[in-house]
Amino acid sequence: MVSISGVSKPQPSQPGSPLQRIFLNTVGEKLTRLTAKLSFGTVVAATLDETSTFTERQRAERMSYIMNTPHVRMLFEAIFDTTFPYEKRWPGTDNDAAQARRGGLPLEQIAAPTLLIHGRQDGDVPFEHGEFAAERIPHAERHWIEHDDHLGFWLSPGAGQAQSVARAFLRRHAAST
Repeated sequence: MVSISGVSKPQPSQPGSPLQRIFLNTVGEKLTRLTAKLSFGTVVAATLDETSTFTERQRAERMSYIMNTPHVRMLFEAIFDTTFPYEKRWPGTDNDAAQARRGGLPLEQIAAPTLLIHGRQDGDVPFEHGEFAAERIPHAERHWIEHDDHLGFWLSPGAGQAQSVARAFLRRHAAST
C-alpha cells in the first residue's frame, strides 16, 4: 500500500474555505474555468494557497516552476480539467468527509507492506497525519518530502525522486510470479 498525503486522524467537519465553497458549485466552476482562461497563474496561485503552508517566497518559486516547466504545467492543467464537473465527485467527497469525521482507523491492523509519502508543508492534509500513521502502521516505511505541499508528489521539482521511491517500493513488494 502506498499512501500519498493520506488522512489518518479524525477530522471534525469543517465548512472549508470560502474559495473551496465557491469553487465546488456550478457558478464557481464557471468562474474558475473563466479565470483559468484569462489568467491560469491565478488558478495555480489559489491552488497553492489551499494545498500548502508555503511562505510567499516558496509559493512564488513553486508557481514559477509549475507555470514554466511544460510537462508540469500540462499535468496541472490535466488535474484541473478532471476536477469538473464537480457534481460527479460529490458522493466521493461526502464519503471522504464522513470517514474523516468518524476516524478511528484500525491502522495497527494493517498487515500489507506500507509506504507513507507526505509533504511537510501540506496545507490540505497536515503533515501530522503522516506521522500519526507512521507511528501506528506496523513496519511502515516513510518518505517525508521536505519542502512540499499536498501536490508535491506530482508537481514539485522533487516529484521524480518521490515517484522513484514509490516505484522501488512497489517493485520490492510485487508478488513473485
